[in-house]
Amino acid sequence: MSRVLITGCSSGFGFEAAKAFRGRGDDVFATVRDLQIESVAELRALGVTPVVLDVSDDVAVEQGVARVLAGGPLDALVNNAGIYLQATVEETSDAQAYRMFETNVLGPLRMIRAVLPSMRARKKGVIVNISSTAGIAAFPRLGLYAASKFALTALSEALYLETKPFGIRVRLVEPGNFPTTDIFRKALGSARDFGSPYEAHVGAFWSALSSFQGAAPAPDVSPVIEAMWRAVHDPASPFQQPVGAEAQALADARRGQSFETIERIVYQTIGLHPAV
Repeated sequence: MSRVLITGCSSGFGFEAAKAFRGRGDDVFATVRDLQIESVAELRALGVTPVVLDVSDDVAVEQGVARVLAGGPLDALVNNAGIYLQATVEETSDAQAYRMFETNVLGPLRMIRAVLPSMRARKKGVIVNISSTAGIAAFPRLGLYAASKFALTALSEALYLETKPFGIRVRLVEPGNFPTTDIFRKALGSARDFGSPYEAHVGAFWSALSSFQGAAPAPDVSPVIEAMWRAVHDPASPFQQPVGAEAQALADARRGQSFETIERIVYQTIGLHPAV
């Protein structure tokens, strides 16, 4: 049995992972910002320990992690908490950009800083950062969100090299379009920038992408949870785990193709010409 701390567990991947890890015998600590929500009661009933913690709050992170460590050492941290932003680069406000990086980059950094001293002392531990296909390739209207996920990838790569001599494993999980995040549908649902000079061509891009995604069956989230499980429990798991056909295809293309080639592949796949 491992003691695992997972952030962002009120819904989505974090909620499903907390249930799955507990079901497999782990001692799970699940961070939430509100103990009164319905999902917390469900987690408690399964034996998961909720921890009130906001990753954007220095004091909350310090105190929350300290409470968990008071009961024993942590074997793994899963940085799952994050927020989403849909806006073109030019039309993203400073406040939105700051909040995006505050949560998606500095949040994991705070958690990492909080758990690393005890892991280094034991020469044992696993840190898993949950990214996205947006951390592999950036699409229109996802610039700042993608930037935060690219930053998380860079942070993870450096952390891997820095902490490996201390017996610590770092892993990166990159889910594609899954129902619990449903990133493409959310982007379309919030694309209401009427009057924006970008609306015509960016809207056409997302409409075509939505049609392409809608033609495929809704994927089961279990591969994402399984990837998270492997990242924690399997020392042979790869550093970077794209999850889903689109994530794997983007990762493969990024490794061996120029940006211009990837652009053509994406547009051809969704049935548009790059000039659009």
